[in-house]
Amino acid sequence: TYDSMGDYSQALSYHNEALDIMKRSLPPTHPLSAVSYNNIGSTYSSMGEYSQALSYYNEALDIMKQRLPPTHPDLATCNNNIGSVFDSMG
Repeated sequence: TYDSMGDYSQALSYHNEALDIMKRSLPPTHPLSAVSYNNIGSTYSSMGEYSQALSYYNEALDIMKQRLPPTHPDLATCNNNIGSVFDSMG
């Protein structure tokens, strides 16, 4: 993928296009939208743009909280992603 190749601008372009498609075709709290937000957050995290990463990770978490039971493993993953960004920030 472009992320693993270090081509973050290309990765963001595709991730944002996927999110735009999902916004047009799915309800705003659909779990697939959360996946797109998470992917964008991951790319920003890899770029060292932690405030952007947190913004997207938090959006993913908000969607998941609305759609999933509180003990769902995907919520743990979202929280872990956010924690990793704070860890990277020191």
